[in-house]
Amino acid sequence: MKFIDNILKTIESIMKIVVTVLFFGMLVSLSVQVISRYVFNTGFSWTEESARYMMVWLVFSGAVVVSKRDEHISITVVEEMWPKTVPTMKFIQRIIVSVYSIIVMYYGILTLRIASLQTSPNMKIGMNIIYAIYPIAMFLILVYTIRLLICQFQKKEGINK
Repeated sequence: MKFIDNILKTIESIMKIVVTVLFFGMLVSLSVQVISRYVFNTGFSWTEESARYMMVWLVFSGAVVVSKRDEHISITVVEEMWPKTVPTMKFIQRIIVSVYSIIVMYYGILTLRIASLQTSPNMKIGMNIIYAIYPIAMFLILVYTIRLLICQFQKKEGINK
C-alpha cells in the first residue's frame, strides 16, 4: 500500500500545481480584460472565456485535492450529537461519493464524444478539452474515496495527511 500511497501523494502534488497555475492564469486573464477595457477602451474576446474555463478546471482540480485530504465541507451537527455514529456516517458518505463519482464519470465520458464535435466560440479550442476534467476529476475522487474506505477498514486515520 505504501507504493499506492506514494502515487496518490504525487497526484495530489500535481493537482496542487494545476490549481495554482489555473488560479494565476485566471488572475492574468481577468487583469488583461480589466486593463484593456478601462485603459485602452477595448477588450479581448478570449479573456472572459479563458477565465471561465480555467475556473471550471480549478474547481474540479481543487475538489480532487480536498477529496484526498477528506476535507470536503460537511454538516457536523449529527456527528457532535452522536459521536459514536461518525464511522458509520463516514462510511455511508464515502459510498455515496463513490457512486456519485462513477455516475458523473460515466456521463462525463459520454459528454466527451459530443464535445469533441464542438469548439469554443472565441478561443476555437475543442470543447472536449474543457469537458475532460469531469471524468478525470471524478476518477481521481473515486480513487481517493476508495483509499479512504480502505483506511477506514484498516482503522487508519487517512492517507498520509
